[in-house]
Amino acid sequence: MMPYAKRNESGMIDALYCEARPDANEQLSMYSPEVLSFLRVQESGALPKQFLESSDIDLVRVVEDLVFLLVEKKIILLTDLPENAQKKIITRRCARTKLASDADCLIVEDEEILL
Repeated sequence: MMPYAKRNESGMIDALYCEARPDANEQLSMYSPEVLSFLRVQESGALPKQFLESSDIDLVRVVEDLVFLLVEKKIILLTDLPENAQKKIITRRCARTKLASDADCLIVEDEEILL
C-alpha cells in the first residue's frame, strides 16, 4: 500500500489516506522516512506493521476505559455486550484495580466474576 499524503504549509505530512483526495494526491512509500517519521516509528526502527502490533496493548486499555466511561454515563449497559466480552472487560478491570489499589476482586477459574 502506498498512502497519499496531505502536507501542511511547512511541507510536513499532516495526514495519510488510503485514497487520493483533492488535498492529498502525493503518493508515498510506507517505508519513506517522512511516512515513518509521521507514524512515529522511526526512533524505534519499527516498521508500520510492528508499530501497530506494539501499540495494540495501549489501544486495548483505551477501549476498556471507553467502555466503562460509556457505562458510567449510562450511554450503554455492560449487559448490552456479548457475555464473553462482559467477562473479559470485567476481568481486566478487576486486575487493573487490584494492581492499582489492593482492592478485593475475586476471579474464579471458570471465568465467573465475583465483585
